[in-house]
Amino acid sequence: MMPGRRSASPRSARPLLLVAGLACLGGWAWAGDDPAGGMGDVPEVAPTTAGDALPSPQDLFERHIEAIGGRDKVFAPTTRRLTGRFEMVPSQPGGQTFRARLQMVQEAPDKLRFELNVPGQPSIVTVFDGEIGWASSSEGRYEIVLGPQLIDLALSAQFYGEADYEKRYAAFGDVERVMVNDEPAYRVAYQTRFGKPGAVIFDAESGLATVFQTVQSVGEEQGMMLVQLEDYRPVGDDGPLFPRRVVQTTPTSVTTLTYRTVDHELDADPDWTRPEAVQARFEELQRMQREAQEQRGEREGGGSPGNEGDRD
Repeated sequence: MMPGRRSASPRSARPLLLVAGLACLGGWAWAGDDPAGGMGDVPEVAPTTAGDALPSPQDLFERHIEAIGGRDKVFAPTTRRLTGRFEMVPSQPGGQTFRARLQMVQEAPDKLRFELNVPGQPSIVTVFDGEIGWASSSEGRYEIVLGPQLIDLALSAQFYGEADYEKRYAAFGDVERVMVNDEPAYRVAYQTRFGKPGAVIFDAESGLATVFQTVQSVGEEQGMMLVQLEDYRPVGDDGPLFPRRVVQTTPTSVTTLTYRTVDHELDADPDWTRPEAVQARFEELQRMQREAQEQRGEREGGGSPGNEGDRD
């Protein structure tokens, strides 16, 4: 899924729940320079200078909010359940395509449970409970999500996404005009509150956020990823618009999340209880972090009394 020749297995597929608005790269030039390195069928994005005065970043996000239904409608729901299909197709010939049923549950402001199911295999589950993240492996073991992957997971868990841009982003760069598949659009660079830079593209006609230029973290590796949001439709009879198809393209794979159902009314409240093994591991990591900080403080404090005597 990332540069580095990873196979399309359930284990490597797990981080792909990270949809729009992950850690991103700035300074894009997808047409001509082709930094995507042969990523296949992706939208062509090219800078352009035609047009009137540029809108501000805030104008673009506010227009996106209006386009998906307006603030009252967008911020009214507090829970969401999505079901559908997950498919990851490797770019290299001979690679194994991974398919699974998906179910995702979210609760405002920032809780997420993402589950992949393959008949005859254990479910693959990733959770962010607003504080920590964990994942179950195909062998039934738990792993605490750490580092850049935790940041990506926390961003994915933000319930209102781009509509809550004042919370999501710390700073914006300049807005520029671009053409996406020969259609006018605006691209704005940003930095999330976790410190990661990125870029989002808004369709000039509809105002919708349609493309993200991002990187994704897997272990110690990072690789470029393009995320397309497609097929915006209302949730229910009169809910806000929500994309029913998310396509993530990297140099090594194309992953498609297709949401067949999207509901804001849940049959029961989500259960965010941490498994005992997760809580125990979290407490162990906290203890190890405290010990490391104490040791670092001792080293920075000037060393032992014996060393002080040597200096005299």
